[in-house]
Amino acid sequence: SNIVGQTEIGREYLCFEKLENGWYQLKINDANVYCYGKYFSDKPTNKKPYDDPYTYEDMVADIDRLSTKYENGFKAEVLGTSYDDRNIYLLTIGNPNAEKSVFFTASIHGAEYISTQLVMAQAEYYLDNPGEKYDGVSFEEILDKVCIYILPMVNPDSVAINQSGFFAI
Repeated sequence: SNIVGQTEIGREYLCFEKLENGWYQLKINDANVYCYGKYFSDKPTNKKPYDDPYTYEDMVADIDRLSTKYENGFKAEVLGTSYDDRNIYLLTIGNPNAEKSVFFTASIHGAEYISTQLVMAQAEYYLDNPGEKYDGVSFEEILDKVCIYILPMVNPDSVAINQSGFFAI
């Protein structure tokens, strides 16, 4: 039977067939589309990115979850607070003593809150898949030689205003 499920971005599509190799055959705008299983869930949802944006509270919940899940290789610390008393976090992934480091920022401007969701998903992907390889080198090996610093929401007050209006602060 057909499965109504969702893609990773939360849009629902009709799945015609779950293939044995981890792929799903979907029907999108009268076209057959194939979607790999890790990007498609057969659990229906009503959550859509445009009516349920990724909020400061979502980010904090994800940081708490990642801190519990990954006691080694992940660190979250509060650098300070915003004007409206929201914590400004710095996430550290990999070896903090590594000679090389990379620094990412997200949500500098309030309307760019999707960038926070992106960097949070990236962080979790690296942590969830230590054996995955980039250019022949595993994430585990990369993260032993490089430290990734992420400031996932530079401007949380502006994000709150953009998502909920001026009364959000």
